[in-house]
Amino acid sequence: MKKESIEDFYDQLAKNYLELYGEEQREKWEEVLKILSKLETKNKICLELGCGVGIVNLKKLFKLSIGVDISFESLRIAKEKNYYDFLIKADLDYFKVCKTKNLFLISVSVLQNLSEEAIEKILKLNTNQIHSVMFKSKGENYWKEIFLKNGFRFEKKVKNDLIFSKIIS
Repeated sequence: MKKESIEDFYDQLAKNYLELYGEEQREKWEEVLKILSKLETKNKICLELGCGVGIVNLKKLFKLSIGVDISFESLRIAKEKNYYDFLIKADLDYFKVCKTKNLFLISVSVLQNLSEEAIEKILKLNTNQIHSVMFKSKGENYWKEIFLKNGFRFEKKVKNDLIFSKIIS
């Protein structure tokens, strides 16, 4: 799917996103929150890649929370919730992330929408990361291989997603 089509799709879906996918996304976030609960996050910066309309109030967990999404309408809804300190409209295929040990990258059901090059760049970053990925997009073995070779730990299968983490500090 072309980026313009993805952006249009999520712009149109934004209003009804939680009604359609909220329960499933909250289940995935529960697992992400379990991982985070075992870690010190209060002095960290969180960058949620593909934050959409916002599912979890990350301001409560991190020193600074930043949401990034391709959909303006999703970001508009997320802004109303006040779950993030900053919101950025960006295409993650071209988004650059600074390397810092104080950074947490989190994404839930997003990476499968990116180019292989963008996925590799993100996963190679030497920073704390937690990702869930829809395994049916390329197959469970594909995702396990790419995450494990980049130093991630397989955490759990939830619905149609596999959850991986890489904790460096």
